[in-house]
Amino acid sequence: MFDNRTKMANLFASLFASLYAVVIAFGFQFFDPIQRVLGRYTFVENSPNRYVDRYVPSVLTTKASNNKTILVFIHGGGWHSGDKDDKFFVGSAFLGRELASRGIHTILMTYPRSKLPLPAIALILCATMGLPLLLGALLSCIMFSFDVWLHVMIPLGVGLSLMIYFREIRTAGSEPADISAQVDTICTNLQQLRSQGLVSLGDRFVLAGHSAGGHLATMVALRNISTGNTLPIAKVIGISGVYDIVSLYTRVESIVRPFVKYFCLDPTFGTLTDLTQFSPQQLVSQMNRGFVGSAVLPWFTLISAGCDHPELIRQADAFAKILEPRCIQHKNVGFGHGLGLISCEKLISILENSCNE
Repeated sequence: MFDNRTKMANLFASLFASLYAVVIAFGFQFFDPIQRVLGRYTFVENSPNRYVDRYVPSVLTTKASNNKTILVFIHGGGWHSGDKDDKFFVGSAFLGRELASRGIHTILMTYPRSKLPLPAIALILCATMGLPLLLGALLSCIMFSFDVWLHVMIPLGVGLSLMIYFREIRTAGSEPADISAQVDTICTNLQQLRSQGLVSLGDRFVLAGHSAGGHLATMVALRNISTGNTLPIAKVIGISGVYDIVSLYTRVESIVRPFVKYFCLDPTFGTLTDLTQFSPQQLVSQMNRGFVGSAVLPWFTLISAGCDHPELIRQADAFAKILEPRCIQHKNVGFGHGLGLISCEKLISILENSCNE
């Protein structure tokens, strides 16, 4: 009887883990309807196109209404992954819901991602599957039971790998792009929002981005200056952003550098003959020295998390000095580089105050 109960328990554990694997692999990506009215805000998906989601508050805060401020958030993901409806790593959807519920019109924006080579995707899948398998093997040794590894960790590892694989195929496989196309797409979508009346002509944009999204938000603002300020960009908020592409090729320690170069930099910047044209720190330095003509920069807020890589913290400090006096820095905001930072109340408050100023 005991053996039968054990077999039934193992069967249910295996079914549960398999179901969880399917949910995290395919779920949360296709369940959102086109439009939902959710109490304090309305969620409008893919408007005006598949690159844009809008969270429109039912009642704007008094300050946001007076300033006509719209927060545009650009997700991270190493330029090759992530999405505007991400519920996991960068938590973009969480930001949209939270800020809209506080009365701030929030737009989540994505872009065509750079395409990883197949060996890189295979390596990510092996690493993703290997972690739960190693953890399961450790638990099996502690519990003197092979069942945990067989019935729980294997399905979990397969599910996590499927999630990574299908996200890569869905986000990058159909539309590989380099950094130039990514910046162009974001600029075009901002123009479309205005031309189609989805935002008022008197509205101003606060561009915010996380990690690679912080780099893209900065590049869009600098591109806007070079094209005559056709977009009303009032502020740029970089969250654990990348501001010096040249240094990523040279300054990151030797152990990490090959991975950063292979997975992030080469697929996105590999075709460029001059990296400085997409490196914000070098571009602003040229503006300050008059090499790109006179330009008035928007206000910048640079945010660093407690567990950011030392190179990201160094870049934020160096970029802040170049931007002075039009820059504010916030350090040790949140704990982690991903969801632990994005879900941080201090970060939400900084974004909210930036829109209400």
